[in-house]
Amino acid sequence: MTISSLIQYVKTIVVLGGSYGDVYVMPPFAVLPGHQHKAFIPYTNFFRLDTTNAPHIFLHAQVTSIRSMQITLSKSFPEYGTGTTLPFDYAVCALESHMPTPLHLWGTHPEVDVGNVNEENNYGGTRKEAVEWLKKRHAVIELSDTVLVVGGGALRIRTLSSTSRQIEIATDIKAVYPAKRVKLLHSRDRLLPRFDVQMHIEGTDDIQLLCTGQTPNTELLKDMDPSIVGENQLAKVLRTLQLGVINDGERNESTQYPHIFAIGDAADAFGAIAAGHNAYDQAEVAARNIIRLIKSAESGANTKSQEESIEIYTPGPSVIGVSLGLCEAVIQRRGQITHKTDGEADLNALRKWPYFGMHIQKEEDVYL
Repeated sequence: MTISSLIQYVKTIVVLGGSYGDVYVMPPFAVLPGHQHKAFIPYTNFFRLDTTNAPHIFLHAQVTSIRSMQITLSKSFPEYGTGTTLPFDYAVCALESHMPTPLHLWGTHPEVDVGNVNEENNYGGTRKEAVEWLKKRHAVIELSDTVLVVGGGALRIRTLSSTSRQIEIATDIKAVYPAKRVKLLHSRDRLLPRFDVQMHIEGTDDIQLLCTGQTPNTELLKDMDPSIVGENQLAKVLRTLQLGVINDGERNESTQYPHIFAIGDAADAFGAIAAGHNAYDQAEVAARNIIRLIKSAESGANTKSQEESIEIYTPGPSVIGVSLGLCEAVIQRRGQITHKTDGEADLNALRKWPYFGMHIQKEEDVYL
């Protein structure tokens, strides 16, 4: 089956940034040896369908540019009858964000000295390379006598850090290597300033308290249309999570990109913190709105009717969980602070595999 034959009968929906690496387990797996292979789940059985007849094709490539109705890939796929250009009907930009080097997976090599940030990195985005990156990052930490972790805010980064992962990697290192000297530097007078002060009290013990933040991965969108990316480097969106251009300080009620949505860390989503639960909720809204738009178009509804039929996104209350070592954590949910001491060192990472169609009978099955 070729892509051109699929396009004749179905809508083409492109998800940018859809690769899966579990950011919640990356910090401990960079410290705790022997678990790195659990963090990256293959997409080979994601749709759980007979791929010989299903209208889905996996293309393993990098997106080098995005335009209003097409994307450009880093390589062609002659076996599917397509070159490097792929047209689409709808797109969801789940582009995430990244930490500065040396914690940037696509940045410097994990063994490179922090001061030498121009060293070439050969990481190409494969599962095998990502696992090796974590193993080498672990070796760097293991061989170090002192560790400086910069930043104590709430971040969710698709590299070595995620929600409050600066705090977590510091406590993980102390849990695995109690003799190492670990310092956490932060620019505020307390940790997690957007959350209850009790989260700060629970999260400080022997840690000394400058801050570095993540950078949204919106370069492709800015290259397509600079007006849809703000000074904060976040993609501008309407309440429907469609890309929207701001004029005279106001968000327009309509957009020239009604078929392109932005979610997660890369979206300026009305105060929603950069966290996994918010990205999940935004993805659900974007998916339902795309289905509504398709059905409205098929029914012959006019543009105004289509706009009125789609769903509005409203951020929920902030939720956060911060580990204080491999098996201990403090959680804020709906204004309540709870303390857990019965966690698993690998955060039960294998439980997520079945959600992606990967049914694991024994741990050896994840060594793919």
